[in-house]
Amino acid sequence: MKKYFIYLAMFIAVATLTTSCNDDDDVKQSNVTVNYTLPEGIEDVVVNELKATFTNVSTGIPTVIDLTQSAPSIVITEGLYDIDLEGNITYKDGMEMVSSVIRSSQKGVSVTGANFTADMDIYISKITSGFVLSELFMAGTQKPDGDRYQDDAYFRITNNSDVTLYADGLFIAESEFQSDMEEYDTAKPDIRKEATAIGYLCVLPGSGTDYPVEPGQSILVAVNGINHKVDSLNPNSFDLSKADFEIYNESTRPDLYVDVDNPDIPNTKDLFTQSATVWTPHVRGVKSYLLGRLGTTADEWLANYTYHYEYLFVFGEYSFDMDGDAMKIDNSWILDAVNISPKDQYTWHVIDPTLDAGYAWYSEVQFDQNRLGKSVRRKYDAATGKLVDTNNSTDDFESPVIANPFYEFK
Repeated sequence: MKKYFIYLAMFIAVATLTTSCNDDDDVKQSNVTVNYTLPEGIEDVVVNELKATFTNVSTGIPTVIDLTQSAPSIVITEGLYDIDLEGNITYKDGMEMVSSVIRSSQKGVSVTGANFTADMDIYISKITSGFVLSELFMAGTQKPDGDRYQDDAYFRITNNSDVTLYADGLFIAESEFQSDMEEYDTAKPDIRKEATAIGYLCVLPGSGTDYPVEPGQSILVAVNGINHKVDSLNPNSFDLSKADFEIYNESTRPDLYVDVDNPDIPNTKDLFTQSATVWTPHVRGVKSYLLGRLGTTADEWLANYTYHYEYLFVFGEYSFDMDGDAMKIDNSWILDAVNISPKDQYTWHVIDPTLDAGYAWYSEVQFDQNRLGKSVRRKYDAATGKLVDTNNSTDDFESPVIANPFYEFK
């Protein structure tokens, strides 16, 4: 492991009150040492750029420091901070020198005491061109009478490359864990560096070349591929009857609920679901969504990629040992990943930050009533003619926007 030590001198001014005060009223300072560790197995590393952002959790005020300077310094007070490192390195990969984005982050770090050390593990961000999740909508819409309507969820997938790609065999998956439940961060074994725990996965049909997608073009995957705008459903919704694919579920409890099937739209195939009836994406927006291709056969995946986990559930002064079962997919199979969370509820990284270092949101707060009709949509870069994809959904997405399954990126 290669250790790089950056010493950050942090100081603050002593607040002077207009009334009498004592030493306990003084704002305290910390001398902070940041140790960052680069990934194993890379050689001839040159750090071209590396900046640290210390964001005060209480005030939301960020302070940025350039860690490539010879004598970096920063001015902050003691308290809770989110620490984010981002930069660029050049390193030797085989016989070639390559450049890559590097990142690291820690949330809710308590900076206290005269001396404080933050240990940061740097990771290389896996940014690839190809299929990306370009718009995700699962909040539901509002009926004319004010009630919620939640059957019109959809996913848009865009070919962000310069060549024709085929949608055959792509999977869409939903994470097992929720971004607003930090207790899941105690789940053992922690597999996030190698794999992602999921609670649902479906696969698009096709034999390999049945569904070509031209460069810059999108496909629409509807949870229910029908015209939702009819008066009997919700005139404020969308007509999804011409979607490219429909997520159709064979209900395990047809006595309770049966999915609607549009015979004119090709159906996806469920490979795994935690739902007892029919799966729909989480309407509150607290899960992560993954796009990729299985690196093995469906049968072999179902047989050998099970994931049993244990975690500590805490409620007030009580705590309970809990466990659960899910499936897992190798991170190397994932083409794109998007964390979703209410803006004020994101508490931990559900998936490895190499897949997504941030999150997008269509709810400003938990149970946001204004989320109806809102989606998250990837930004478009007019200079490159492509969608923005830096593996950081906070930067890559517009959060939130008015949902539009037929939006033209331009």
